[in-house]
Amino acid sequence: MLVGWIATTVLLTAEGLALGLLLLNAPAAIVIYLVSPMVGSFAAQLGAGGKAVAQWLDLNSTSDVLMSDDVTAGGLARLAASVAFWIAVPAAVGTLRVLKRDVT
Repeated sequence: MLVGWIATTVLLTAEGLALGLLLLNAPAAIVIYLVSPMVGSFAAQLGAGGKAVAQWLDLNSTSDVLMSDDVTAGGLARLAASVAFWIAVPAAVGTLRVLKRDVT
C-alpha cells in the first residue's frame, strides 16, 4: 500500500511537471492540475461515453490500481493510457518547446 501511494504521488507530481513544461506558464499549469480531477468526475456523470472517457483518461481514478490489492491488466492499461495522455505527451511536447525556445 505504501509503495502504491508513493508511486501515485510521483505520477501526480510528474503530471504537474509535464503541464508546466507544456504550457511554460506555472499559474496555468497549477489551475489545470487542480481542475482536472473535477473535469474527470464531471465527465463520468455525462453518460456511458463520458464514463468510458473518464475511466481511461482520469489519472486520479486510474492510479487507484496502484493502491489496491487486485491489480488487473485492464487497470494497468487504463493507467498507461492516462499516463501517456497527462504525462508522456505533454512532457515530450514541452521538452521540445523548451529546447527550441530562444535564450533571453
